[in-house]
Amino acid sequence: MKTLIRGILFCLPFMVFGQSKGTIKFKETVNIRIETDDPEMQQRMANMPSSFDNYSILYFDGTKSIYVADAVERDKAALLEESRNAGAEGGGRGGMRMFSRRSGADNAYYADQENGVFVQKVDFLGRKFIVSDPPKTFEWQVHEDQKTILGYQCIKATFVDTSAVSGFQMAFGGPRGNRNNNAQATPKPEPRKITAWFAPQIQASVGPNEYGQLPGAILQLEIGRTVFVATSVEIDKVPENVIKTPEGGQKMTRKEFQKMSEEKIREMRESMGPPGGRGSEGGRTTIRIGN
Repeated sequence: MKTLIRGILFCLPFMVFGQSKGTIKFKETVNIRIETDDPEMQQRMANMPSSFDNYSILYFDGTKSIYVADAVERDKAALLEESRNAGAEGGGRGGMRMFSRRSGADNAYYADQENGVFVQKVDFLGRKFIVSDPPKTFEWQVHEDQKTILGYQCIKATFVDTSAVSGFQMAFGGPRGNRNNNAQATPKPEPRKITAWFAPQIQASVGPNEYGQLPGAILQLEIGRTVFVATSVEIDKVPENVIKTPEGGQKMTRKEFQKMSEEKIREMRESMGPPGGRGSEGGRTTIRIGN
């Protein structure tokens, strides 16, 4: 087994010039964690789901790839969920259904490995941004663990990422008079373990979002409390003109976008008071999505 893994890693530099093409569909499960000591908020959150699902598609051809929302599957899932919950009490689920349906609907991750290009389209607070930067380098450690996904033998790989805050986090509440209690500092990057299961049979160094750089396509990825799992693989099938640089947004570097988004989130925290309203001594609530 160790010899096999070493052989796979040895072949990685040559795979860049011998990659296949295809389409991989993914189901993304995003877990939600709500922590609150406010009784009113606890009652509101009682009917909130603990997770929601999204669906996306990875198209790849040679050294180029793009990861985008699967609008068809997202609409199917939203309609199914609405029919299941028709007439159900509590607005929390309805709001979360809408959030899950729209979450990342316009996002796209484009990579050109051969030319060192990575472009991300981001919908942030209703505004579109085109974020360009050189691709990150992932220092994967390949393990001996194996499992089968959609008939493909997959190998486990991990690395620890310290470059970004995992998921979305919003904290609010506490006495209105104490602004320091309402406005927490922007979360600092914390080490998070990324786990991938890649299939050497699929000769493409690609995966969900911006992840890849393994000797085989990633068919399962775990980032914090978010899990991506492949639901179908079609080799040699890619629609024409689908793999192209995203457009339609304000252009920024990754560093510029991160600074701007941190400032906007800080402003949101500062403007949000206790759930009980102005003058209330409501407790603090923290909502974590995907982390």
